[in-house]
Amino acid sequence: MRKMTAKFIMPIMALLAVLPLKSQDYIKFGRIDPVYMTMETCPFDSAATAFFIFNEQSCMTSYYKTTARYSSDGTMTDGPDYQNNIHIHRAIKILDNSATDWGNYSFVINTKLDKIGSFKGFTYNMEDNKVVKTKLERNQVIFEEAGPNSERIKISMPQVKKGSVIEFELNITSQNFYSLGPFPLQFTIPVEKNILVVKTLEYYNYNRISKGYFGMAPAFSQTTITVPIDIVEQEFNGRTRTDSKITYLERTEEYNLDKVPAFPIEAYLTTPKNYLASIRFELAFTKFPNSAQKHFNSSWESLNKVLLEDGNFGLQLKNTGFLADLASELKAAHTDQTDLARACFETVRDRITCNNKTGIFCDKSIREVLKNEEGDVQGINLLLTGLLREAGIQAWPVILSTRGNGLIQPIYPSIEDFNYVICLAEVNGKRLLMDASDKYLTVNLLDPICLNDRGRIVDQTKTGWIELTNTENSYKRSVVWDVEFGEDGVALARVSETYEDIAAYRQRDRIRDEGGFDKYIEDKSNPDNGYTIRTSGVENLEELTQPLRQTLEIELDKGYMQGDLCLFLPLFTEALSENPFKLRKREYPVEFNYPMTEKVLIRTKIPEGYRVESLPPNQTCILPGGGAVYGLKITSRDNEIVAEYDFQMKRMLFTVDEYSSLKEFYRKVAESQNESVVLQRVAE
Repeated sequence: MRKMTAKFIMPIMALLAVLPLKSQDYIKFGRIDPVYMTMETCPFDSAATAFFIFNEQSCMTSYYKTTARYSSDGTMTDGPDYQNNIHIHRAIKILDNSATDWGNYSFVINTKLDKIGSFKGFTYNMEDNKVVKTKLERNQVIFEEAGPNSERIKISMPQVKKGSVIEFELNITSQNFYSLGPFPLQFTIPVEKNILVVKTLEYYNYNRISKGYFGMAPAFSQTTITVPIDIVEQEFNGRTRTDSKITYLERTEEYNLDKVPAFPIEAYLTTPKNYLASIRFELAFTKFPNSAQKHFNSSWESLNKVLLEDGNFGLQLKNTGFLADLASELKAAHTDQTDLARACFETVRDRITCNNKTGIFCDKSIREVLKNEEGDVQGINLLLTGLLREAGIQAWPVILSTRGNGLIQPIYPSIEDFNYVICLAEVNGKRLLMDASDKYLTVNLLDPICLNDRGRIVDQTKTGWIELTNTENSYKRSVVWDVEFGEDGVALARVSETYEDIAAYRQRDRIRDEGGFDKYIEDKSNPDNGYTIRTSGVENLEELTQPLRQTLEIELDKGYMQGDLCLFLPLFTEALSENPFKLRKREYPVEFNYPMTEKVLIRTKIPEGYRVESLPPNQTCILPGGGAVYGLKITSRDNEIVAEYDFQMKRMLFTVDEYSSLKEFYRKVAESQNESVVLQRVAE
């Protein structure tokens, strides 16, 4: 602890006296109403597979040291200190076996600031008309590294099954006073009772950042709190003790929400956390007695300054002289600036292996990343930024929030909103976005997880926002099928597919994850479901700037021959099986991962001895404003059924008000693709 003289004792004690002495249990552990043990449905949502009986959360700060000690020269050697006390207490009723995963709980703590105080849990089951309690044991709690200075705790409640009631309590102490929460108030299962209590004091002023569409109206109150302080001073002839006290206003916010509905998950949702009801508190400023008001990240400019001055971020780019020789070598081989930028990117991408850790701040210096040829995402892309600068190309780091991490809230700047770093270069007036952490990415092609609205440029003079979708980040796929029916009614399809941009990246990534092309084909083939791949081939698997081409010979045994009829979908397995949008009313936007263009041409030879009885009608659909366009044309010519399918999704985001139009658009698409071609056997 920094040493201070006695004359500063009152301001120090005022600063330290931040919250009441202890946290409060609003629901006593183990007091589960017996009525829940035999309950078979949620009392306010008959479709629920599980529900929270209660979700109790509180956050308050208390002293764990209330003594100030001074040496004989008046220097403080030890002083009062405090910590945040976070209390989580939950009980869940399991109504169906499909909901037993609610017995697994996972959370991440900061190993420098947070500490698990205590935890306990029981699973309650009815056996022979008696309640049987199974205790959560310590070996059912797993601790894993989750990144620099972070640890993931996984808890698996025992004996969870249909009919169980789970009760779990966790206490965490924390030295993080900058950010409180987030505190979730809504889940994908309903909550019968929500209690959230947050107590702060008059010296700490927080911004409240709420999410979701469920209304939250807290009750506010304030109370005068007195904290006794014991002052121990070391004199030449011994020690003296005196008593002191601090009096301040404690501010309380209490949220009581009953019967919170389940959040309905539907297709094309970036992450539920953008819309699930929750609240987080971020420190805006402090104002202690006899001290000036101090602001924290009050603007994007101040956040930018913090990042530039951080040793694990901005200062990494202050001394990049160790990259001079490599930059000179690349400049000698590439005189064109665009080619040079691409060469810098490919050098870092191909030389450095990513350990798949993400964040904003580097775990190791970029010099170490280069030396060890291994690093996290942020270290790799800061290294790329430094190499580009050494090569004479303007380049800047860009921080962003991945789709799974949620949207950046623009009103209250917060570093905690960001979890990924990429690089921006500018060559001949053209912007190039780059992520050298993935071996299958190219210049201006980002992983779809990064296509999340905007990123923020971090620089002394160029700081600002940049759109992340104004690049080559679109999905492009075209496919041609030639189909013939054998005498046994089995269809043989020769398929040629071309993937470009994101489509190529995703397909290459899929093949890599499967362990190679042969393993990918082996897993894709499914004879038991009438889908057998007989032969296959791939081109440009490693030529990343070229379209990926894939050829397949597929045997389809789907029972097409039915008596004198031959029935098949004109798009076969390319057809959309159902409308992905089913909600009567969607309370959150539809968020597609990327713009998409897909073209499908399928030529099916009419079997000998058959004629066309009927064809599905042609269909054309255009969303209002042209955000999506669909066309299906089916014709019979030259003894073939020809199906031509064109689809364009031009926008990534559709508002709540546009949902009904989008739902109707997809209804027409699905219906048109699931009408069969009917062929009739010709009488001999």
